[in-house]
Amino acid sequence: YYFRSIAAPTAPFPPIPPPDGIYTITQVHSAAEFYGVSQMREHDLEGLNKHLEEFYNNSVND
Repeated sequence: YYFRSIAAPTAPFPPIPPPDGIYTITQVHSAAEFYGVSQMREHDLEGLNKHLEEFYNNSVND
């Protein structure tokens, strides 16, 4: 579950209020625009990160 700060109207998707819980901030663009992931979903984010890392490290650039 990803969220972005409500004060950032120029981000590529609309703001959503995050449910209660602990979050890991994944990107900070400014004090008003930041992105995060719920720690409950952090395992999913780590899996995606590992998959993308393996994909791009094993791909051949022409």
